[in-house]
Amino acid sequence: MKRLLLTSAFLLTLFSGFSQYSKEIKRAFLDGEYFLAMEAYKDALEGYLKVYKVAPDNANINYRVGLCYLNIPGKKEKAIPYLEKAVKNITHNYKEGNIKEEQAPPDSWFFLGTAYFLQYRLDDAKKCFEKYLTVMTATDSLDVDYVKQQIAAVDRTRDFMSHPISYKAENLGRLINNAGQNFDAVVSGDESTLIYVSSLKFYDAVFYSQSRNGRWQAPRNITPEIQSDGDLYPAGISYDGKTLYLSKSTRDISDIYVSHLVDGKWTKAEKAGNNINTKYWESSATLSPDGKTLYFTSNKKDSRGGLDIYTSQWDETLKQWGPPTNLGPVINSQFNEETPFLSKDGKTLYFSSQGHNSMGGFDIFYSDKKADGSWSKPVNVGYPLNTTDDDLFFVPIVAKIYGYYSMFDPETSLGDRDIYRIEFYSDLNPRPVTISGQVTFKSLMPGVIPSGKVQMVDENGKVIASAPLSKDGKFSITQKVTGKYKMTVVADNYQKNSQTVDIPSDYSVGNVNVSLEMQPVVVEKVTLPVIFFAFDKYTIVPKEQKKVDELIDAMKKYPELTIELTGYTDSKGPAGYNRRLSLRRARTVATQLENAGIDASRITIKGAGETNFLAINKYPNGKDCPEGRAYNRRVEVNVVRSAGIKTVKETVEIPANLRIK
Repeated sequence: MKRLLLTSAFLLTLFSGFSQYSKEIKRAFLDGEYFLAMEAYKDALEGYLKVYKVAPDNANINYRVGLCYLNIPGKKEKAIPYLEKAVKNITHNYKEGNIKEEQAPPDSWFFLGTAYFLQYRLDDAKKCFEKYLTVMTATDSLDVDYVKQQIAAVDRTRDFMSHPISYKAENLGRLINNAGQNFDAVVSGDESTLIYVSSLKFYDAVFYSQSRNGRWQAPRNITPEIQSDGDLYPAGISYDGKTLYLSKSTRDISDIYVSHLVDGKWTKAEKAGNNINTKYWESSATLSPDGKTLYFTSNKKDSRGGLDIYTSQWDETLKQWGPPTNLGPVINSQFNEETPFLSKDGKTLYFSSQGHNSMGGFDIFYSDKKADGSWSKPVNVGYPLNTTDDDLFFVPIVAKIYGYYSMFDPETSLGDRDIYRIEFYSDLNPRPVTISGQVTFKSLMPGVIPSGKVQMVDENGKVIASAPLSKDGKFSITQKVTGKYKMTVVADNYQKNSQTVDIPSDYSVGNVNVSLEMQPVVVEKVTLPVIFFAFDKYTIVPKEQKKVDELIDAMKKYPELTIELTGYTDSKGPAGYNRRLSLRRARTVATQLENAGIDASRITIKGAGETNFLAINKYPNGKDCPEGRAYNRRVEVNVVRSAGIKTVKETVEIPANLRIK
């Protein structure tokens, strides 16, 4: 929003116009007028609100209150009801500074439009701007072309809002920011030095902080060192942080000053020289990384609009800045340009402008230096860093990657304005996306603690990242990616489960939450067979082969299953021979399993010989019992590790007359 310039006519106001008000109200009005002229909007508001209490329908007072709110960060939406009342009673014969004036000037329509615009009430804003064009006069302080620029900005804003940029704003914290306003922060290219303004109770103080191990240290108030009366404001700083440029303005003129860091102290700020400072308005200045070029703003006679950006080269012989050169029409519009800053490599110029394709007031733009030294067409950095309000003083460090900026954020700001580190996300600097989630396990088997992992799988089936599940089923994976991915969970004894996540290509998402429920593997009972053998044989008879085949199928289906094969014999023959025979029987079964593809590491064998009989070998009268001995020539399957698989041993029914008593 263009700054309101007030005349000093109110100082000549005659008290004859004050007859209907008390002395206290008259004093409050004059205080409001004085502070409004000084752009001390909070102090002005205090005075006007006292008058408003006794004259709530006075259009002029509503107009003044609205102007104040319109210039106080975090309070601007409060301007709307006052300005809505002001536009109901407009006069072209407005008497500024007169408490007797009960009507508002025509530019109330413009400021109401601005108040709507700041709240993104775009249709209402456009109507007010168009209304103002019909009622404005030649004596109004606002420029017709600027009002038309704001109307066009309303339409551009819709487009910018439909294509927002992605960035992270990191508040520098309570060590730097306080409950007031913290602004005009300049940071050296090597990021060793931060100098900024903090509004204290009675004045604006300049603070200085140094960085150690990437952290800003407790700042020092250097206002006494530079000998400021609260009227010097940082404008730019050298790459090494040892030369500071500042601006100092009165109502009529603004000049550039310079201070140097000598033996840890900042010198008294001195004027930058006659080639820089003129009888016109010089408000911003910053150095190129090599310190040989000064970029500054001025509204000198040859400026294209109001304030233009100029450059001046350092004359080493004369030890002064040389004659300035206008950067030309590519950078400078017919409106105001302000706060130029260069990236630390000197190849990208950031500045604020009311022109170009601004979305309202000043917007932040950047332009790249070409090989021939000319500048590319300025690019609007985009919404929502740029707003419908004035957006000024962005200090880049790495072009298009990150820089520093003062702004108000209702969620994170500690005061009216705070200093933030801004990081842009784009193809040059992809945003890290953290995909985290909770995995729950349904019908968990008693005594079995699931262990598993989460895999991030791209559309080609490639695993690009993985992370273990914590004991409570949580996981987190951070990647700089966009596109569609499957988050696949693999856990022992549970069915694999996946969820697709879609990370947008505009880098607008930094966190994705996933919730997955795992279902247990449906496990049938595995029967562990008892395989019987013919007398004095270790080959498998046809009728027992089915049992071996079923064991092979079970071990293939459940790769966690590990077994021991124990061979037995009946009581016929020498004990040593029987031990060898029993081992061969176990080996026969094991060989069939291995030949079918079962890993040998999952099988152990043992020969138990003539032990652990299931049935009698002889009748009680000592006669041989072939039927009983047939039950003892066998291989039993025992589980070594089942990993939760349910197993049962084959039931062998022994006839009553063959049972061991």
